[in-house]
Amino acid sequence: MTGIALNPPLRDPFDPAFLGLSQDFVCEAEVARKWEVIKVEKPSKERTFRVHPTMRLRCMLLVLKEDNETYLIQPHLHQALASNPLCGIYTVHCCVSKQGTPFVWPIRMAGSDGRWNVWHKSAWEIAQTAQTRWARMESNRDAGYYVPVYDLKPPERQQPPAWPDMPFRDWLELAFKGFTIDSLDHPVLKRLRLED
Repeated sequence: MTGIALNPPLRDPFDPAFLGLSQDFVCEAEVARKWEVIKVEKPSKERTFRVHPTMRLRCMLLVLKEDNETYLIQPHLHQALASNPLCGIYTVHCCVSKQGTPFVWPIRMAGSDGRWNVWHKSAWEIAQTAQTRWARMESNRDAGYYVPVYDLKPPERQQPPAWPDMPFRDWLELAFKGFTIDSLDHPVLKRLRLED
């Protein structure tokens, strides 16, 4: 038993710094969170978030605002659905909240004429800055665009985001599983055509 210290170093047995557990419970338990669903949503005004600097996708989505549903359109249907007013070109951003919850944020892009809706443009600009600093986003109805609130500490002094350990394709699968349109006979399209 030589070389093994059986007696711990002398410490105050009631010192909180000695007794306390790390707040990083995931690392302490050596268990990674497993996500079953990732929501597709715009960040609420209460949510502090970061945007991943590389995991994003320009794609076509069909958005049903009243039903709070967003559908990913498969590429072979883009041309057929291009004139549908509920479909549009979006950039889907992978995001994470300060609490470590992932979500996918779709931002509608400028139209084919290059003109932006000011709400979408302001969201896009906030998403760009949120790649390097924590942000919140509030709507300013009077001005007619989103207003950012940023963590003003230098990026290297901010809490690093806790990105889930999974590839981009898994984010997309968890976000759009059951919400992918791959046929013109999809039930959602039939319902919109009043064929159901």
